[in-house]
Amino acid sequence: MRFVADTIVADAVAADPTVIDRLAAVNPLFEQLRDPEQLRLLAAGVTVSQAADIVGVPVAAVLSAINTCS
Repeated sequence: MRFVADTIVADAVAADPTVIDRLAAVNPLFEQLRDPEQLRLLAAGVTVSQAADIVGVPVAAVLSAINTCS
């Protein structure tokens, strides 16, 4: 599955749980998504683009990371 800027982060993680590992490699702030409650609260309505903006990383870098097969 290819993820795009409008993909909801929680949906990406549901489709491929290793997305969290790849997000965390881009920015350690994504580590908090390992906690199921944090994932539910923080990522349920947040797009990849919004998440990138929140942590101050270019969306292209996030998309590149999460679309890389582990």
